[in-house]
Amino acid sequence: TRFERAVWIAATFASTPKVTTAAATVRVQTSVVNQSNAPRTAAVFFTVGQASARVNRAQTIAPGKSAEFQLELAMPDPKLWSLEAPNMYQARVEVRDPELLDEETVAFGIREARFDADTGFWLNQKNIKIKGVCLHGDGGAVGTAVPLDVWERRLGQLKKIGVNGIRTAHNPPTPEFLDLCDRMGLVVMDEMFDQ
Repeated sequence: TRFERAVWIAATFASTPKVTTAAATVRVQTSVVNQSNAPRTAAVFFTVGQASARVNRAQTIAPGKSAEFQLELAMPDPKLWSLEAPNMYQARVEVRDPELLDEETVAFGIREARFDADTGFWLNQKNIKIKGVCLHGDGGAVGTAVPLDVWERRLGQLKKIGVNGIRTAHNPPTPEFLDLCDRMGLVVMDEMFDQ
């Protein structure tokens, strides 16, 4: 498994700090762990979007330590993620020394989202009324180990009646559920704990 490897990716995160319809900045950050007994030099290759821009950043990681790697890439004419058109991109990270040690792909949408105290929620410079529901982590008769197709059907029915936002239960939802919401064009309030 991934955690039995000497060098592996602990986490990858993609964000879009600058977004317009003409261009966007995509930031990809990843953390690489060296759990071997010797220093390892890891080269990290980032591939973002359909253009497959690759950047190589190498670092020597001490035994038992981790290193952070980051890439910022300009994307011209991005297809913005919205509630009506949930366009998704992929960021792929490969760790090499020089052979492939680990790889991870994360999906993300290019979007600019903010809240304003006077006017509410804004997505890509458009003021949007969030019409949300609170969903606990269960699938009714199927229990709490909910198959993804059950969530897809349920979220599809909610979208048909005008729902565009989901507030999760008081515990972390699965990554697959959050990915599904992204693909279906739903904003999510991911409430970690009931506080």
